[in-house]
Amino acid sequence: MDNYTVGINYLHSGEIDLGKKFLQKAVEDDPESAQAWAGLGECYFAMGEYSQAREALEKSLQLNPEQPMAMVEISVVFRELGEKELAVKYFMEAGEKGLTTDEEYRIIGTLYHKQNKLNQAEESIQRSLDLNPKNADSYNILGMISNRLGNYDDAIKYFRRAIELAPERAAFKFNLANIYRTHLKEYKKAAELYEQSLNIDPNKFTTWNNLGITYMAMKNYDNAERCLKKCIQIAPAHFRAYYNLACLFSLQNHIDKALKYVEEALELAPHKVCKRIPDDPDMRNLWEDSRFSHLFIKYCGEE
Repeated sequence: MDNYTVGINYLHSGEIDLGKKFLQKAVEDDPESAQAWAGLGECYFAMGEYSQAREALEKSLQLNPEQPMAMVEISVVFRELGEKELAVKYFMEAGEKGLTTDEEYRIIGTLYHKQNKLNQAEESIQRSLDLNPKNADSYNILGMISNRLGNYDDAIKYFRRAIELAPERAAFKFNLANIYRTHLKEYKKAAELYEQSLNIDPNKFTTWNNLGITYMAMKNYDNAERCLKKCIQIAPAHFRAYYNLACLFSLQNHIDKALKYVEEALELAPHKVCKRIPDDPDMRNLWEDSRFSHLFIKYCGEE
């Protein structure tokens, strides 16, 4: 899987820093890729780095001026930078390039959702729905906003509405599955939804990872291993699958295998893995092996 695709997957799953890392590699691989520059600009916006977002999006639009979505994104960047005239100019140009007003507000809502500015995100999405009350993407974003606010009943309602309007969209079933797995602990229902999502998009590595940890919670270890290894096959740079395999093998007291995978996870994302290891009960069996302590000290320091 190429760096652009990995970066976009991380960006859309909320791991913005990892998204930026891979999208920076994507523009290094192909400096003439307008989509890579646009994705990088979206990462910078999500991180509140508006000047960098402006530069990346301007570069993208120089390479390909026919990008109404990028025009909306840079419009929001200019608004955050206080350059209202440019914000209005690009917002209007996006409409001239074919985006409807409801689509523009939906893009704005999505951007603010990535920044965790949930009130602004919800306001934009509601404006989008007022203009087009049957758009599945808008209900999906409302579901994600409700999820972050802890309003899980509303999130389920919105995701189900999105699925009703567009049953062919894998992401909607993935998002609904996350609610059942993470908050409701209804693992069988979550697994069914992840499987349905994979039937539509079998190359979504984050879905394979989440299905794997769902099976792990159900103590269906063979299926968990199969799914997590499939995730690695599709996206070898996805540290979470290595980490989750380490947890899986630790739970089964397969220490050598667990140590192998935890070291690979540490090599890929030490700053993230080091924060998780000390409080993770799935890793408890590994602490009895001195090799694990040495690994922890090597990658995480002695604290």
